[in-house]
Amino acid sequence: MDCCSLFRGTGALIKGILSAIAGLFVEPYKGAKRGGFKGGMVGMGKGLVGLVCKPVAGTLDLISLTARGLGNTPKTMYMSIGKIVKKRKKFNKSFTPILPYYAQKNSGTTSNPETENNME
Repeated sequence: MDCCSLFRGTGALIKGILSAIAGLFVEPYKGAKRGGFKGGMVGMGKGLVGLVCKPVAGTLDLISLTARGLGNTPKTMYMSIGKIVKKRKKFNKSFTPILPYYAQKNSGTTSNPETENNME
């Protein structure tokens, strides 16, 4: 799953909750500043409505962004697998196989015809 979408969705949920709590105090203050006591009561109503609506909106954002990330996951995985395959192909071109170690060949007891001719 695309982690960025999950982080964005979680951030939207947290932002919605914090905004709702802040709105419970800020909206009555703004209303009272504009319209006195009556404006303060209107602001209190806005704050209470926001206390319900903003976390719901944040939850919907979390769900939608997580679903978007899940939808993008196969595409991301396909692209990543394509990169891995390309790297392996590039690696295999320069690949030389590892040969087994034979003690007789590598012990120095066998003679090399080129060095024998030079010694004569």
